[in-house]
Amino acid sequence: MGFTAFVPMGAIFPAIAPEHRGAAISAHNLASGLTTFFGPAIATALLPFVGFGGVCWAYALLYLLGSLITVFIRPPQPGFTPEGRRLPVSREAASAPTAA
Repeated sequence: MGFTAFVPMGAIFPAIAPEHRGAAISAHNLASGLTTFFGPAIATALLPFVGFGGVCWAYALLYLLGSLITVFIRPPQPGFTPEGRRLPVSREAASAPTAA
């Protein structure tokens, strides 16, 4: 739900599903809306039991978990394999002039 804090998910969601761009953007909007709901809900549920410090630690742990999950987001990139290795460059592409 909270990936948007770490990477530009508005661009990555459509890149992951280019044939369903509308649905991808809709899923991104849903995730953004759910974070608006769940943020205060977490505080409301935890505050009576763990206090303000505990709520801060809960948010910190969720933030850490979210940052770790982003390691697995792999949208397709031109010139790279799905595993992240660079594709070999052909001689024609290497000698072609680039636009300045």
